[in-house]
Amino acid sequence: MSSKPACGPHVELTSNPTVRVTRCTCGTVHVHLKATGVSFQIDEAQLRHLANGLSGAARLLDAAEAEIVITKSGDGTMH
Repeated sequence: MSSKPACGPHVELTSNPTVRVTRCTCGTVHVHLKATGVSFQIDEAQLRHLANGLSGAARLLDAAEAEIVITKSGDGTMH
């Protein structure tokens, strides 16, 4: 059984007042939520799914604030 590579130097991908995301030599992406202190490691594909999910939720919140009704059609597209 091979051992997991140790975490090493990080390359910062992005940082803002809410989150810091770095790529690590261990092969994962490290995400740190600054407000809560929660940190976790995920692979790049999972990061993309997470980002898409959060972006979709933010769009729906923005639409609700603007009192725009968005409905999902049978083919999965948003209208």
